[in-house]
Amino acid sequence: MKSGMLRKIDELGRIVIPKEIRKNINIHDGEELEILVENNSILLKKSNNILNNKSLLKKLLLLFSDYLKVGLMISDNEKIIVSTEDCYIDMVINDELRLLLNNRESKKGIGNIFNLSNIYYIVNPIIIDGSCNSLLILLCDHELNDDIINSFNLLLNLIIAIYDIT
Repeated sequence: MKSGMLRKIDELGRIVIPKEIRKNINIHDGEELEILVENNSILLKKSNNILNNKSLLKKLLLLFSDYLKVGLMISDNEKIIVSTEDCYIDMVINDELRLLLNNRESKKGIGNIFNLSNIYYIVNPIIIDGSCNSLLILLCDHELNDDIINSFNLLLNLIIAIYDIT
């Protein structure tokens, strides 16, 4: 689909994407666009970053959390961005979690995490389109059983599947 419209660039280098185009490809205020350069063309591509939809992620985490009686959160590469418990939002991830993220490694066990001692946890990277910039984290005060582990893996796969269809 090729259609042409003329727009002027303002003194800060900004252009306005016409409302009809934003509506047509479902772009909303605050969403990210990817800027690509091909030959002598600038392409704008709607970003499908799952982390942009924090409201949906929070609902998913709450659904699983209520069922499993655990705490769930998602981090980006710096801090917790979505959590079933608001006290964790914006908490900076430590070096151990950052290392798991960078190495795309999962970990489960019992120990100290987020200033909580003797807490059971599962940490898994969220890998979408070969890119890994977030972690799914589960915390609970009771032993990890197969139901918890399987449900955690289901949640991870659901998050990835939602990204694929959006």
